[in-house]
Amino acid sequence: MLIELDLNHKDAEALLRHCAQYQQDSGDFREDAKLRDGLEALADAIHESMRAGKAQRVKNLCYEGDRAR
Repeated sequence: MLIELDLNHKDAEALLRHCAQYQQDSGDFREDAKLRDGLEALADAIHESMRAGKAQRVKNLCYEGDRAR
C-alpha cells in the first residue's frame, strides 16, 4: 500500500515522536503487535523520506552553485 503525506519538517518530527512513544495496550497481543509494526513502518518511511529530501536539497544547492559560476 502506498500512502503519500505532505508534511512540513516539524509535523514529520512530531509524528515520528508519536510513533516512538505511543504504547497501545488493548489487551489483544496480536492487534497491539500489528499497530506497533505499522507505526515502525511509518517511522521508517518518514525517516527515509527526510533523508531523501535532505539529499535532494543538497543536490539542488550544488546545481544552483554550479549555475552561478
